[in-house]
Amino acid sequence: MKKYKKHIIAAVVTLGMLITLCFVPIDATKLIPVVEKQVAEDMGIKIHIEKLILRVGPSLKVKAPIMHMMYEDGQKFGQFDNVKFYIPWSTLLTNDTKVKKISANNLILKFNSSDKFLQDIIDKISNKEFEKNPDIMLK
Repeated sequence: MKKYKKHIIAAVVTLGMLITLCFVPIDATKLIPVVEKQVAEDMGIKIHIEKLILRVGPSLKVKAPIMHMMYEDGQKFGQFDNVKFYIPWSTLLTNDTKVKKISANNLILKFNSSDKFLQDIIDKISNKEFEKNPDIMLK
């Protein structure tokens, strides 16, 4: 038993550090421009995020308290509250990182049928291949 004592202690300490890493939020505000650019390219919608929090676990989770959606001219038409992006670890190894799932507590949309950019956004989303869109869950 004394022979394995050091190995057991090292394994317990390593396991404790990994578990702690899963629960400690990491400030990821430097990633905001990357996330905003990716959403603009993938969905054709401009977004504005004020704060990002990164969490490590079975999948990489990026959390934003509020995400504003805007038309091309900068006019706000929607807002997600407490939005979370789930990114599988396997996509980080490739050059093509994709969001697998998006969840949010609230979705608030404010637009008129006379908005000139509304039809463009609907066309961009409807022309996108269905299997390439992430799963979206709203509470």
